[in-house]
Amino acid sequence: MAPTRLNVLLLGALFAGLFGWALVRLTDSLAGRYVPVTWVAAIAVWLVAGALLWWILAARPRLQRRPGARSLSPQVATRTAALALASSRAGAIVAGAYAGVAVGFLPELNVPAGSSAAIAALVAALGGAAVAILGIWLERLCRIDSDDDGVQGEGPASAGTGPARGE
Repeated sequence: MAPTRLNVLLLGALFAGLFGWALVRLTDSLAGRYVPVTWVAAIAVWLVAGALLWWILAARPRLQRRPGARSLSPQVATRTAALALASSRAGAIVAGAYAGVAVGFLPELNVPAGSSAAIAALVAALGGAAVAILGIWLERLCRIDSDDDGVQGEGPASAGTGPARGE
């Protein structure tokens, strides 16, 4: 798995933002209605960010192989790395889309429904950015040094190098 590049996240956020802005403007001009942006969406994004933060804090000692911490099974470590990758990309897209929706509502801030939707979209966009940042952090925690194969004292590559198991 290649590490996430910042330009990929920014490009995804930009395209999602353009889509969100176009959705708001087209819906307003063609249907004469506002795109419904509820606070439930913003709360849901922040709940995802909270759950991701909880997992990072719970798994961090195990991922960093701190003394006394049990190591993660290879399957859980792989799933954690996949979660990190998906979180950073999905968070960037959610942040971009809701930011575009918030920008689309800027001309409607004088209307109570428009200002409420813009604020809810902004809160959801900040939550998406938090998910993306947490995903990048988790991805960095999941990285393995290139000279470390993850297991000491096993396999032909480590024969005769490093401490033997139990020392």
